[in-house]
Amino acid sequence: MRAIPVGPSADGFETYGVTGVALITFILMAVHGQVVQVQLLVWIFVMRVMMIIASALSYFLNEAVAKARFGNADKMNFEAPLTSLVWLTSLISVAITYAVSYVLISELGDGSLWWKLSTVITCGTLAGAIIPELVKVFTSVDSGHVREVVTASREGGPSLNILSGFVAGNFSAYWLGLAIVALMGSAYYVSRFDSAR
Repeated sequence: MRAIPVGPSADGFETYGVTGVALITFILMAVHGQVVQVQLLVWIFVMRVMMIIASALSYFLNEAVAKARFGNADKMNFEAPLTSLVWLTSLISVAITYAVSYVLISELGDGSLWWKLSTVITCGTLAGAIIPELVKVFTSVDSGHVREVVTASREGGPSLNILSGFVAGNFSAYWLGLAIVALMGSAYYVSRFDSAR
């Protein structure tokens, strides 16, 4: 009998499912008018399907590029294909977000709701690309912070190793937090933007 790795799949489905339920609940509770509710619900479901399509398209495109670049290479940076996949998926998703929103909800509200919602989604999409880049600065095998921890382990023993790890961890938390606050602040600003002004 073969073992099936259900953990990652269940986690991915749970995350995807829970955000969908939250968005549906928000639309039904916060938006008045059944016609607008229906339009936004259709938009949400179409957008989620398009993100899956964008992910699959990006995966196969990235695989072809990675095979062409590294298929016969003697040495390679194993982080490079994953980084390019994340950025490719993000850029394709952003383009699809604006295109699909324009097609489906350009007439909604005062005519600016489609790009506002698209920009809010884009801030979340960019978070999925920027955060791994910031994490790499502190965890990559080529990272100066990782080399500092290794040096501290060799020359200072366990105590210096732990302190060096804490410093790198706190520094990374600062930059990750700053990126999240900047993206959330941008999304909030766009959501409050009054096109009549």
